[in-house]
Amino acid sequence: MSTIYVFGHQNPDNDSVSSAVSYAYLKNRIDPDNTYVPARLGAMPKETAWVFGEYGIDTPVALPHVHNRVMDAMTSRSSRSIRRRPCSRPAVSSMTAS
Repeated sequence: MSTIYVFGHQNPDNDSVSSAVSYAYLKNRIDPDNTYVPARLGAMPKETAWVFGEYGIDTPVALPHVHNRVMDAMTSRSSRSIRRRPCSRPAVSSMTAS
């Protein structure tokens, strides 16, 4: 089981924060093998804080930074280059009138 943070862009606006919360909720419902945590990459906008307070929605955790790691981008499948066959031209016949 992994903990996966769901976040939008830096200096989040209402859409970014709300989308992270909604997507984390959805993923927790359809993927019980992992835990999806809504997060934000900056201060909570005032209007978003008001909306969340009105509807009793928990404020997403604030992440101070996000750094990529090689292991985050690697998969267990090895990548191979795709070999392409040379393009075969359609046969062109020259027809001459006799």
